Amino acid sequence: MRLKVFWEDQALADLAELTGRDRRRAKFLYDTIRRMGKLGWAYMGRPVDDDLMYFTVKPFGVFYDLNRHPRTIAVVRIVDARRLSQRPERRLLDELRRQPPRGDAAPGPPPD
Repeated sequence: MRLKVFWEDQALADLAELTGRDRRRAKFLYDTIRRMGKLGWAYMGRPVDDDLMYFTVKPFGVFYDLNRHPRTIAVVRIVDARRLSQRPERRLLDELRRQPPRGDAAPGPPPD
């Protein structure tokens, strides 16, 4: 079952920042998330909260929500996993929960 990939505004900003730092890894991360949706692999990550899942695309981590939209992976945030010494801080989770669902349904891939 295919799933739509929906990018929240903050995730798009995170992806743009990542593209500026490391274009190759940004493209790999983007392609991995697209493949998750295409293959319907929504539960590849581990749950970090009631609604949020966390998936590592080394060296980065992707927070996504499966409950914001039906049959959709809502990418909420991309973080540098090397900076997370343990499970994500409660403050980050609270911040992610407060964000209203917005964003672009399908951003273009990072430029090569």
